[in-house]
Amino acid sequence: MGYSMPMPQGKQQYEPQTPLPPDYFPTEKSLDDDERLERMRRNCALDLPRLKIQNQAEKTPISVVCYGPSLVDTWQHITHPVMTCSGAHDFLIERGIVPNWHVEYDPRPHKAKFLQRPHPEVTYCISSACAPEVFSALRGHKVLMWHAADEPIVNQIHALVRKHDAQGGVILGGGSNVGLRCLSVAYALGWRVFNVHALDCSYRGAQQWAGEHHGKPHYVMEIETYGRVFHTSDVMMNAAMDFKEITRIALGCTFHLWGDGMLQHILKSEQAEAEEQQRIAAAARTAVV
Repeated sequence: MGYSMPMPQGKQQYEPQTPLPPDYFPTEKSLDDDERLERMRRNCALDLPRLKIQNQAEKTPISVVCYGPSLVDTWQHITHPVMTCSGAHDFLIERGIVPNWHVEYDPRPHKAKFLQRPHPEVTYCISSACAPEVFSALRGHKVLMWHAADEPIVNQIHALVRKHDAQGGVILGGGSNVGLRCLSVAYALGWRVFNVHALDCSYRGAQQWAGEHHGKPHYVMEIETYGRVFHTSDVMMNAAMDFKEITRIALGCTFHLWGDGMLQHILKSEQAEAEEQQRIAAAARTAVV
């Protein structure tokens, strides 16, 4: 977990301790359910190869690179193989790091603006719910299409893929933003050890991302947790809860979080609490013996 220490010492291993809290912030959908299904149906007809699940687990870690503000602190410590999302694609390429994969999941058309510099060495893993502008931006490049399972229309999505995707594309669940869906894609490709950069779930003042962002600004709220105050938003709070749930159920996986943000701070603090409880319990057992 990243925190206020120079990297790479700032990398810590997180072992999930607690289940996901049940409360979710209600947020506006980026695409109506019916429109999402219709777009997926149309995109099933695209002559693109599909992402395939790899059953052989990779032993090396993969760097999953998100676009939170802490990326400016940790990008020099990123190692290949690399999977990016959102603006991390151009951010790294501008600094001489070419990702192996890039993932898009958000259905809004502005996501195409994050692909100003498509690279011939990158494989683009694109959800079938993505906008036509995204597929147009990647014409002539290596694209693997996949299907995102989304509530509350998971059953409809499975039925749609069975009926309309002749290639039998894989359906992947995951969290509420593209950084979390990267974990699902990387898992499907065989990875079980994840170096996760810049999944901060918080902002630094007016800086919501590591660089230029083309979406609308998030509604910002201030919260205090484990002795620190963070600026975050409803969608980022949901993403933080999603990550905890993913790590809770992802058996056989290890997650290393890099950077200094709200999510890293919460998980580091929870782990410290759990270790202290274990120490106290061990001391009590010794006293009894």
